[in-house]
Amino acid sequence: MHPRTLPVHNGSVIAIHEPAVVRAAEARAVAAAESALGPDALMVRAARGVSDAVERLAGSTATVLVLVGGGDNGGDALYAASYLAGAGHEVRVLLLSTHPHERGLAAACAQGVLVLTPELPLSEADPAWAAADCWIDGLTGTGLTGALRDPLAGAVIRLDALACEAGALVIAIDVPSGIGAADGTVVGPVLHARHTVTMGSAKTPGFLPPAALAGGSVELVDLGILIENTPVALRPTAHDVAAALRVPGPTDHKYTRGVVTIAAGSDTFPGAGVLATAGALGVGPGMARLESGGRTERVVLERHPGVVTASGRSQACLIGSGLDSEMEPTARTVVERALTRGIPLVMDAGGLNMVPDLMDEHGSLPTVVLTPHAGEAATLLSELSGRTVSRAEVEAAPLAALRSLRDFTGAVVLLKGSVTLVSGPDGRVFSVAGAPGWTGVAGAGDVLAGVTASLLAQREARIESEAITGKAREGGVPGVDLVEAAAHAAWIHGRAAALASRLAGGELLGSLAEPEMVLEPEGPTHPGAPIQAEEIAAQLPHVIGALLDLREDDCARARRARWSRED
Repeated sequence: MHPRTLPVHNGSVIAIHEPAVVRAAEARAVAAAESALGPDALMVRAARGVSDAVERLAGSTATVLVLVGGGDNGGDALYAASYLAGAGHEVRVLLLSTHPHERGLAAACAQGVLVLTPELPLSEADPAWAAADCWIDGLTGTGLTGALRDPLAGAVIRLDALACEAGALVIAIDVPSGIGAADGTVVGPVLHARHTVTMGSAKTPGFLPPAALAGGSVELVDLGILIENTPVALRPTAHDVAAALRVPGPTDHKYTRGVVTIAAGSDTFPGAGVLATAGALGVGPGMARLESGGRTERVVLERHPGVVTASGRSQACLIGSGLDSEMEPTARTVVERALTRGIPLVMDAGGLNMVPDLMDEHGSLPTVVLTPHAGEAATLLSELSGRTVSRAEVEAAPLAALRSLRDFTGAVVLLKGSVTLVSGPDGRVFSVAGAPGWTGVAGAGDVLAGVTASLLAQREARIESEAITGKAREGGVPGVDLVEAAAHAAWIHGRAAALASRLAGGELLGSLAEPEMVLEPEGPTHPGAPIQAEEIAAQLPHVIGALLDLREDDCARARRARWSRED
């Protein structure tokens, strides 16, 4: 994996800030750098990051088209063009601004870069300049307010179509052109990218949907800036998720490892119970209890004979996946038991229909994790708000929908999607990506619900064990961090789906010889192949194993660093 420095928050979690906050910090850093190092010092560093990304992702012989607008993004693009030309690439610049960055343009021309200045609107004829392996998008940046206006809006629409027709690898600088809203919404035409090189700090448009879907994978170039503002959102990394896992010790048993109760599946939808159970077991609890019956119980026991079908002690519960009317009373009993005991409860799919009644009975639901997709979120918001909310409205502004659901219910909300968002009553928002499009298949959500409940049970069991053994943290025994655990569940589920899809497509051939491909995919990757939900569940133990290997490596590095300091 290409090494890079990530701006972080709370260890190894990536902190995501609004673009205006990052621009203010960058302005201070630019002033300090130029005073010490001369003009464009940070711009040169940013351009190096862009040119490195081109060579890494497109290859050392790639032909490159550089789209240049005004402002700093155009300057970054022009300096990157000069470096790529100097490295032997055939580079052309398409200049769509009457006020380009002068020093950047001079640097590109000095390396023999061909500069083209087409008339706007762009011709409908197929231009020769479009036939490049890689495009660098430096037209607009995070300073954009509202939608692009013509003639640039029309140019972006045309360029987006040309890039698709040419099959070019588009790499955006900071954000894809046309993206600017801090909340991740998209209000006009966008030049879609497969990879984004962003500067200084992670910015909300690259990590919040739907804008994040236009930028592909994101790479951060460290400019040495300091941001003290509270981040809008956080993105878990492999190191962060790995640090939260626990390897069972010699004195552990099923109750100290975590017991999860699953009230899922029915005679109508038995597969949902099977998949939820497989998801729960795949991440390593001590025991799973199934409170279902009929077809679901028979099929689950055939596949997982270690599952217990009697109710009893558990540390987290899951209800909702595959419910029908006959199964609903059992699910309601499990819900009341969990709420009475104050243990974490995951409510998925049909279980979400119980939320309004539960709020009437219990008020807010702080120990509950709700796991809707956009359609379910729209239905629940409509009932709670008293107005009609459409799925399209949720998909257009998922962050707003997430916060509304959280505030109405007082619960943790895991809003599923290509980029999954998680938030809880304390206001933190996690953004989780990495799952391939093949993940959108029937039953994948049931697996995720099982993973979530299982992780919650394991963390609750750890807290119980610490209290019993006197190893509780100073200040008493805290409750399990539902928001973080739910975000980690989404992360693990996404990586399991990515691994399953790659294996189905012939990549890795069943080996985890390169675990970083599973843990932190970067840049355009193998397209994978179709998968089913059970294949996602089957890869969960492999992802957990790779994470634990990573954690051991992290611990070893920390020990070496500590010994070095002591010496």
